[in-house]
This record gives sequence, C-alpha cells and structure tokens, in this order.
Amino acid sequence: MNKILAVLPAAALAVTACTSTSTTGPEDVISNSSSSVEAVSGESSSSTVTTPVKNYPTKYIVTDMGEYEFSGSAWTVTKGSCTSEANKAVWKKVSQTGSLVQNANGTVSVDLGDGEGAETFDYRVESAFPMGDYFLTSSLQMPLVIGFSLTTPNKYTEMIYPTSECVLKDFGEMAETFSEIAEAASANDVVVGCNDISYGPMKLTYLSNDETSIDYNLTYKDYSCKLHHEFLYADSEEDCKLAFETYQKEYEEGETKDLFDFENYDQNINAAEGSEEACEALFLHFMLDNAGNLNLSKQAPVDVEKQVKKLVRAISPRNAKKK
Repeated sequence: MNKILAVLPAAALAVTACTSTSTTGPEDVISNSSSSVEAVSGESSSSTVTTPVKNYPTKYIVTDMGEYEFSGSAWTVTKGSCTSEANKAVWKKVSQTGSLVQNANGTVSVDLGDGEGAETFDYRVESAFPMGDYFLTSSLQMPLVIGFSLTTPNKYTEMIYPTSECVLKDFGEMAETFSEIAEAASANDVVVGCNDISYGPMKLTYLSNDETSIDYNLTYKDYSCKLHHEFLYADSEEDCKLAFETYQKEYEEGETKDLFDFENYDQNINAAEGSEEACEALFLHFMLDNAGNLNLSKQAPVDVEKQVKKLVRAISPRNAKKK
C-alpha cells in the first residue's frame, strides 16, 4: 500500500481525504448525559455552596495529559515536552504553576500558569475539591466543550467534549481548509455534510471515536475502506520517539526541511486493521481513473499518506482546541 500511496499526487490526496459513507452515526459515540453538581465547599469558608443542576457532556477526546499538585489555591501542572536536538528526540517533563480558586457561585477560576491569565470553569464534583471535571464556562453552549479533569493519584487530563450530532460540519471552515491543503479542489467543489466531506465520487465519513482515536470510512465509487486516526501524546516518551521517527523519515526523504514540531506528527492515520487491502484497491483505482486528467507535471509525486494525514487532521475535533 505504501508504494501506491507514494505515487498519488497531492491533488488526488485532497480527494482521498474527503470521502466516505457509513451506517454508524456519531450519535452512538458523541452524546450528552445528565449529571448534576450538588455542592462545592468554599476554600475560605465552611459553608456549602450549592450550584445549579446542569447537564454536562461525558463523551470526550483526550488532547493532553500530565500530573498535578495542589496546595491551598496554588497548583502545578506537569506535562511532557517532546523536542529534538542533535538529530535525536528529546523528551522531558515541564511544570507550570498557576492557581485554582473556587468562586461563590460554584464556578472555579483557573490559571494554568501559561501566561494567558485566569478563565472561568464550571466544576463537576468527583469526590473532594479539587478532584473532578472542569468545563470552560464560555464553551458550554458550543458544539465543542473544552475541559480538563483532576483525578487521583494526581492525574491531570485535558479533553474536548464534542456535543453536536454534526461533528464535521460544525467544527471549522472545512471546505476552505481542504482547498488550501489540496490544490486539486476549490472550496466550491468540496461538499461538507453533517458528518461527511466529499469531492466528486470521493467521500470521507466520520464513524466514531473513543478517548484517543477516531475512525472514518473512505469511499471512492464502489470501493470502501476504513481509516484509523490515532493520537500520540507528549506525555509518553514512546509517543515522542515515534513522532520523531516519522519526522526523521520525511526529512531524510526530502519531504520536509522544517524543524521538528511534535504537534505536526502527533497523529497517526492508517488503514484500520483488516482494511489494508481494501484501502490499497481504493487508492489504486482512484489513481488509474485520474491519471489522465490530473496535472501530474505540476509537481513531483508526493507522499499521499502525509497528505491524508493533513486532511484528516484538518477535520479532527481535537485540533479545534489549538485554533
């Protein structure tokens, strides 16, 4: 499959990432469930603050993770850092100290120590403060809710909660994104549905997600295959090394001259297990059908897997937090 992918042009790629049909709806995976916050104890008072009963989302995608320490109103968050030096991956832990302060109305003012200042989060109690789930108050009515959780033993996890039934349509300007990445199509040629994106007979359809991956179905005419979109995390030294190996391969093959940036290599997108031959057949027939009308002389053949990664990354809800 790699050989076939390697000869597909960027134009073809644009189409390959824009396709697919599926019978599994996102509502099976991305849903809301009722949960109430009963009480939060004030830090400087023994009185109990009762917060309104709210429905908070529960299905999420992990965007980052690490550890935390809390004392009084001060807390320190320690995350993994993945960089490179002397042609080797450099992995280490980096800490930031901020503040975590309960408000009288049951919300929490959170400063992550990143220089952005404090923001207001709704708080869902897990056991005793500060353990629980935090939801950025300003995002609660949006299709993508931003939050984090603090669990024992001192586990810090950042996540996003997709709450819309239309995952792809609601997150970003997808048509414009595709037209920028894939030179073959203008924004007007890309059709964005509720949970699919198509360009001609090519379609990419969102199937489902768990906490650390997303699955899509890719179709071209009568051909169909499944793609598995798996996330890597800087908190894992193994993931850091894997991301750098991918970068190093691209650099050695002349596909990039940029410096290593973990966020450009923190997602693996491959044929799902058992779909390798189906994906190979799909890409092969797309290439054969379009060899005559694609402007192949415009540029040398590119690594289509890399372009597919860019396109699927563009529609990933996980990246909405970074925009």
